[in-house]
Amino acid sequence: MRDMTDFHELPDAVHICASELAFWGPRFAMVAANEKLAEMGLTRSHFRVMYFVRFRGGIRTNELQELLMINAASLNRVMKELVRDGMIEQVTDNEDRRFRHHYVTDKAIKVLDIAFAEQKATLDKAFAEVGETAIRHFLEVLYHLVPPERRAYLTIQPQDIPSGAFANPTER
Repeated sequence: MRDMTDFHELPDAVHICASELAFWGPRFAMVAANEKLAEMGLTRSHFRVMYFVRFRGGIRTNELQELLMINAASLNRVMKELVRDGMIEQVTDNEDRRFRHHYVTDKAIKVLDIAFAEQKATLDKAFAEVGETAIRHFLEVLYHLVPPERRAYLTIQPQDIPSGAFANPTER
């Protein structure tokens, strides 16, 4: 059996590093935000649904399911809780009563702003250490991990971010 402790000599070292960073990076970037959500009795699943409904107000159930790439049962469980707790408002379509459109409430926007502020603070610390060029390259790599047919689901694409948007994130 080959000893794998000398990973620097592995031809896949870059891929191993990228895979581990892709696993750990998002988890640590979301810790503070997830803690805030937990204090409010919510999970990352609740956050994701509210987040995407916020930026796609009026989205229908089946569109949200497609966007999040989750099954109906998973979405319905989370959606039921969010409606019950006054975070999401569902409006039945006037033309086709089988469809429901979803909107975030003011209560949800407050929750999203609190959780996003925590997430933003964590990201800003890392961004401040690397600067705009590295941030742009990071965003480009993430962008190209998304299949071209799924990029239309992105709220903002890297090329849409104006120059200077990353200037000293701790001072914004």
